[in-house]
Amino acid sequence: MSRRVKDLLKENNRMNDLLSEEGQHVLTDIIVYLRGMPITMYQQEMIRSDVTRMLIDGEQRGSSANDVIGPDYREFCDNIVKELPPLSVKEKILGHIRDLLPAMIVLLVIWTFGSSVRIAAGIFRTFYCPVTAGDLLSGLLIIFAAERLINYLCRHSFQDSHSWDIGFGVLIAVTLVLSLIVKMVLTFKLFYIHLALAALIILVLFLIYKIVDKYTD
Repeated sequence: MSRRVKDLLKENNRMNDLLSEEGQHVLTDIIVYLRGMPITMYQQEMIRSDVTRMLIDGEQRGSSANDVIGPDYREFCDNIVKELPPLSVKEKILGHIRDLLPAMIVLLVIWTFGSSVRIAAGIFRTFYCPVTAGDLLSGLLIIFAAERLINYLCRHSFQDSHSWDIGFGVLIAVTLVLSLIVKMVLTFKLFYIHLALAALIILVLFLIYKIVDKYTD
């Protein structure tokens, strides 16, 4: 993230400690909800800063979070976001890349570690390890499930966990189980990759992520 976002994040974390436990709980739900909105990190932290100050001032007057921002926190956040300028095409693309890269890196690290274990166990005889159709499809399904789950949790941060959509939970579970099945069934080898090259790709993707994150407020 950029320097201005880091500085604002640090200040917001400091102010967060000035809130009561109830105020911190409300603010956490608001932050989680904002993380799923189509706005930049800088805009999220600016809103967080304003809301935190509002809650602190309210608590000093003896007012609750409901008194300060109203009972419908979702509507409160939506109204604020509506006043912000929409993201440009460039910002949207960079945002998607920034969100996708960590998931890709994690999956590549897991694949590299698993391949290393197989080499140590004698299953793979060289450092050139196969990438199967199941590996790729399974990875796509996992990324899809993770993205959907994170988006759902953000959009429903104000809901009690007991009221969450059971059907959505089943969909995520089925997707994850399906990812395991396709990995075991689709063993057709698409290509081979050396572990050193895999490690290099992970490093390059991490550097790309740091660069994109720095210029995506």
